[in-house]
Amino acid sequence: MSEYQKDIFAIPLLVGKAKNLTICNKIEELAQKYRREAKEARLVSDDWMKEKRSSSQEEIDKAGVTTYRTKSLIEDPEWADITEFMYGFANEMLGSVNPNRDKDKMLMADMWTTIYPKGAYIPEHTHANSLLSAVFYAKAEENCGDIEFRDPAFICKNMIMRGLGEFPSFNTRFREVPEPGKMVIFPSWLPHFTHPNESDSDRIIISFNIDFGYAENYKEPK
Repeated sequence: MSEYQKDIFAIPLLVGKAKNLTICNKIEELAQKYRREAKEARLVSDDWMKEKRSSSQEEIDKAGVTTYRTKSLIEDPEWADITEFMYGFANEMLGSVNPNRDKDKMLMADMWTTIYPKGAYIPEHTHANSLLSAVFYAKAEENCGDIEFRDPAFICKNMIMRGLGEFPSFNTRFREVPEPGKMVIFPSWLPHFTHPNESDSDRIIISFNIDFGYAENYKEPK
């Protein structure tokens, strides 16, 4: 790197892997139960942007299914252990950045699970009205579909900076490879999407949004 170069405006991710993967089995069990019993469940892949819902097992098995905006997992006692685990793991990761915070407490705004069968994916999107967002991989075989993040300033960087050999240019895309037990926390405004699942097994995830509140107004997850 040039002695004159100073890289600025980096976008951080937090990436960690759980030591105990038994929670992954419970997530898979409950997610598959939801898929079998789903009524008017929201589909993913090509149907995501259409906000299409279906009770057809054929459509669910082909497109993939999510509890997003159809079922509140945080309020479901059956998912209580998973909610508690997600809160604890995410709080541990965030604590590595600011271990001395004492007033602002992490709040899980919502939480959902998604099953991506072979060929399924999620189109590019952001998470509105939240500060941070997270994804946790409960089941993730090789080639099950990386998550890709895109620099919001990609248009400027691609049109102006690319090809100018006289000045440094920067990548505008970054891919994170899914692994069972891996959690990725990122700014909610960061555009992201997933590549299609090319494995022969489902990719199963938990996602949630994160906000922060003062300690006196905070309640631990049930």
